[in-house]
Amino acid sequence: MSIQYICRRAGNRQSYYAWFQAMHTRIDLLFVADKSEDDLNRVAARAQQLIADIEAVGNCFGNDSELSRLNRHEIGIPIQVSDMLYDLLSRCKEYTLSTFGLFDVTVESAEHDAAAIDSIILSENNTVTLTRAGVYINMSGILKGYALDRLRMMLEHEAVADAFMSLGNSSIMAMGAKSGCDGWPVGERFGEQCFETSLHNECLTTSGNIDGVNHHIINPLTNKEIGMNRKASVVTRSATEGEVLSTAYLIADDEQRARLDSIFQPRCVVIDGEVHYNL
Repeated sequence: MSIQYICRRAGNRQSYYAWFQAMHTRIDLLFVADKSEDDLNRVAARAQQLIADIEAVGNCFGNDSELSRLNRHEIGIPIQVSDMLYDLLSRCKEYTLSTFGLFDVTVESAEHDAAAIDSIILSENNTVTLTRAGVYINMSGILKGYALDRLRMMLEHEAVADAFMSLGNSSIMAMGAKSGCDGWPVGERFGEQCFETSLHNECLTTSGNIDGVNHHIINPLTNKEIGMNRKASVVTRSATEGEVLSTAYLIADDEQRARLDSIFQPRCVVIDGEVHYNL
């Protein structure tokens, strides 16, 4: 998919806005930098390629993706995977442990239970072994955040300090600040209520099934879908962590949310319009 863009001079810098389709959604990128239009075109192309590379590794809905090949791989037979897939699997297992099972990429497995995640065995030299029949790995709940964190690293290398990136409006990263502001103003609607804040080197991530659209979010601890018209947003430093926590907070009960606060300390959590700050 080709990149569409608009580039305009903003004072002594360029304001460069690009958009394209990837990860089954629209990707929006805004860079403000002291660079030429050609240089910013090159940065946007690198961003598009990076997202394509991540999708080619972790998109479980693409038959040719590396994750899909792993899902089809023979049980009990080790397979060597790429650095990226190994890193993603390692992070997913760690987040399952640290969220006491609220985030679990194996939740769609046949006869899922809390032990399903342990059937993904990670060994030396990027080797992975699936030890249980019916295990299915779906990274949709973490992949966009992982992409944003990788994009941030790329932009830092490219010396782009001020940027705003949105992957489908549900995963947002803000680097630096909008001209004349301390950060990037953002908002998220919860029914008739609107949550507004300013992001400075932070991410706003949202998970839910508002407006009657059921995204089949399942509580891994009960294997039941959450109720309709639920929504949770979190403000975090890491986009990957934000993806994990937006799902975990959406599913968690009050006691579990208190535990998540203690472990992760996101700056802000909004659940069904109710705002909670961790100061």
